[in-house]
Amino acid sequence: MAFFDDFQILLTAVLGQFVSSTLPRCRALGCAISSLTIPVIFVIYFSRHLRSSIELVLVGGLLVADAVLALANAGSGIERMISIGLGTEKETLPISKCYFSPYVFMFAFCYQTIGLMTLAVSLERFAAVFFPLLYLKYTRFQGYFMVIAVFVFGTSTYLAAIPLHIDVQDQVSAFCFATTTLNPAVMKSLRMLRFVTVTLSVVIYVPVLLRVYSILSDKSLSVGSNHQVARLSLTIGLTSLAALFFVLIPDVIIVFDLFGLKQFHVLSYSVNLFKGVFNLAVYSTKHRALRDTLRRMLCCWKQSRHGSWMQ
Repeated sequence: MAFFDDFQILLTAVLGQFVSSTLPRCRALGCAISSLTIPVIFVIYFSRHLRSSIELVLVGGLLVADAVLALANAGSGIERMISIGLGTEKETLPISKCYFSPYVFMFAFCYQTIGLMTLAVSLERFAAVFFPLLYLKYTRFQGYFMVIAVFVFGTSTYLAAIPLHIDVQDQVSAFCFATTTLNPAVMKSLRMLRFVTVTLSVVIYVPVLLRVYSILSDKSLSVGSNHQVARLSLTIGLTSLAALFFVLIPDVIIVFDLFGLKQFHVLSYSVNLFKGVFNLAVYSTKHRALRDTLRRMLCCWKQSRHGSWMQ
């Protein structure tokens, strides 16, 4: 037991130093992620070259959730840095006022949508691999409907919880951390929802990956639509892998207070940002249609800029 106590003390000290030196960089990372992700989202939803890539509709919804989290992380971080500069970081606000901070809403929204969209992507790939004939009936409209339904759910739960916070005068930090602002029952529900949805998405993808492996390793199958679906499923499967390492594992550490790390709950939001980096990198480089479209648009932008400079 003494060994574990010493280990916990050492880990707490190291993480405390890490948080103080790393969080400002994570704010910059949030700005970078949102700046890069938002244009990709617009390309996914509005480029005519990607209209046949219906699997990207749900992926776009997942990237929206990542972008909102990045914006919340960056915006709240900048606001807190300004507050520290003004010497007002020790001020407090009633929960009834903090609850209506845009960043509290954004964090509550992301807690739900990241898990739900990850689960939706996994279910879509499960249908594509195991029920290909049924998947042929899947349309972009149905994908849009699922994305909108998830976003409406994430917003409506925040609105539904207003009565639990509107008259609460307990004082919390003026930084309005979501974990201290939200009602404990609400916070527990959000964590449980994300824990369950991300866990399900990972579990669902295990048979998908096994099926993909059997398709790709079966030499008797000709290279065609089956291989295309398999390779696409393999690429999208990295989403579940990212959710496992950058969302589920940090959530387990915080929820069960492993090694006394619950006090560093703010760091978990920054760790979640790396999922956005991972997803953006994977889809922009591994999804052929999206990669070619982005490359085409980048080339056109460079040529247009070069031409205007030459004139």
